[in-house]
Amino acid sequence: MLRKIFMLLFMQVGILTVCAQSVWKLETNPSFKGISIGMPISSIIDKLTYERTVNGFTLYTTTNSYYCSVFNIKMDYVRVAVKNGKVHTVEAIRMVKATEENPTIFNADELETIKAGLVSQYGEPTHGLRNDTSQYSRFGFQWQAESKQVCCFMDFYGTFEGYKLKYSLSEFSLDY
Repeated sequence: MLRKIFMLLFMQVGILTVCAQSVWKLETNPSFKGISIGMPISSIIDKLTYERTVNGFTLYTTTNSYYCSVFNIKMDYVRVAVKNGKVHTVEAIRMVKATEENPTIFNADELETIKAGLVSQYGEPTHGLRNDTSQYSRFGFQWQAESKQVCCFMDFYGTFEGYKLKYSLSEFSLDY
């Protein structure tokens, strides 16, 4: 009887370990709606519009509704950065402009929704993002694996300015 209990406990721990979320899943499957880091841009070029070339990266955008949501949060557009013919970064961005008639108040519900979706995929964030400048206050989260990272953050510019919500999946490397 005791042996059966230990065997059952061992199997349960094994199943939980296999099913647990891990930031290493980011390393093995760095993808956003079928756009994977490292894939040839030729695979999706027909869905994108050329924007410009900056610092060796070619930038493309799409406003296709399929791509312009992150965990059911509507985004304005998706930008794909390409280097050497391969996808390097995928960013989904939403800009909310305030007006005198419609000021914005700080509300992190959209950020929390994206965070919850990412936690279900990769576990708890490896880093918190917090930065206050004279232009904005940044709040967010980052999941970092060995060579890939995913971030979600909000830059709040003020009640009468608005905010930017951003999801980003990219290659990662230390600069030093």
